[in-house]
Amino acid sequence: MINALTLIVVAIAVAIGAALLSGSGQRSDGMRMVRVAGPVMDLGTFTPYDIAPVPVKQVRPDYPTRALYAELEGTVYLKVWVTAEGRVKQTVVQHSDNHVFDEAAQIAAMKWEFTPALSKNRPVDAWVPVPIRFTLKKV
Repeated sequence: MINALTLIVVAIAVAIGAALLSGSGQRSDGMRMVRVAGPVMDLGTFTPYDIAPVPVKQVRPDYPTRALYAELEGTVYLKVWVTAEGRVKQTVVQHSDNHVFDEAAQIAAMKWEFTPALSKNRPVDAWVPVPIRFTLKKV
């Protein structure tokens, strides 16, 4: 059972988290993350491809503590820049059910690995959509 004090603590944690997420977009480890509302313009050179990248290593995101306490679930829809080597170079949040999940989704996606996109049988950089779902285990 959730009491009033727990709700107040969660509300404060969510407010602090929102303030932190509205920062410059620079994480403590120096990686660049961009959160954008609405449609996203291509941030890199667009290269058409014949075969899309396929994930070969997917890292599960850490569940944000404040989302656990608030029993929140949701999906973050990312746009991920996959290099010709199959590494993730950048992530952009295109849509999020709840912004409390954005940073965790981006951190996890940066650790994913892909087969590269192919254009005329050559590996090329490509942007791909990646949804990351956050769900709580039902007990």
